Amino acid sequence: QATAWVNSLIAGLGGSLNGCGSPLRLCIALPGRVRDGVPISVLPEPLATVSDDALATGLAARLGIEVMLETDADMALAGVTSLGYLDPSEAAVLFTLSTALTVSTRTRLGLVQARTSAFGDFAALPVTVAEAGGESEGDTVPMGSLLSVRGITEYAVSRGIALERTSELWLGEDPAIVRVRQAFAAALESAILVAAITTDPEVAVLTGRLAPLASLVLPELRERLAQRLSDPPTLLVPGADDNGLTTALGAAHTALAIERTRFVDRVREAPIS
Repeated sequence: QATAWVNSLIAGLGGSLNGCGSPLRLCIALPGRVRDGVPISVLPEPLATVSDDALATGLAARLGIEVMLETDADMALAGVTSLGYLDPSEAAVLFTLSTALTVSTRTRLGLVQARTSAFGDFAALPVTVAEAGGESEGDTVPMGSLLSVRGITEYAVSRGIALERTSELWLGEDPAIVRVRQAFAAALESAILVAAITTDPEVAVLTGRLAPLASLVLPELRERLAQRLSDPPTLLVPGADDNGLTTALGAAHTALAIERTRFVDRVREAPIS
């Protein structure tokens, strides 16, 4: 079912290429953690059943091209870099605050690859949310419950808030929504602190559908981090026009770089007549 769904999304790809020839490679950025082309975290519907390379294999067979699966945060980091927001050699951590919370980490030596399925699972980290008035410590919830669209929507419902649109989180001024916003800011602070003390990034990038909410709490976040860290990372939220393009652009650049390398290798190996 997942293969059929993704196939339906790209069914019109051939027509959009118009004179550019047939595609050689398809790179799919999944809203979950991927290692060696295989998802290592549970994906949201309708991809929840994907737990191996069957999706890539099935699509490759249908389309007749090579298909690769990647983590959306890794592709977003490549896209942000290609747009000029980051220098390729800059150490950075990127948080995709969207359907699911995913994280990409790059040192000055390159992208950090997972050795085990535990690496990079920020969504599972606990964060304590203070209750209104500060009379008690509050609830401890997984970070993914506050830093993903689905998670924060369910968190809001548990607080008696039925959101009609996600944008209410940054446009609404109801006291209950403000408290959810404060919980989001606290979770984001914890996530960046963990990244800062473990991977030492120069820049922390915030992208995804919750990026407008991240922009809203940015001043408060910078102030908190300056109090906690002697040299906090620079916080960056790509512009609204670019935010929705970074992941797709990064996937395109990644696929193109692989094919370019293969082409150069074939030219070098070709016999000289």
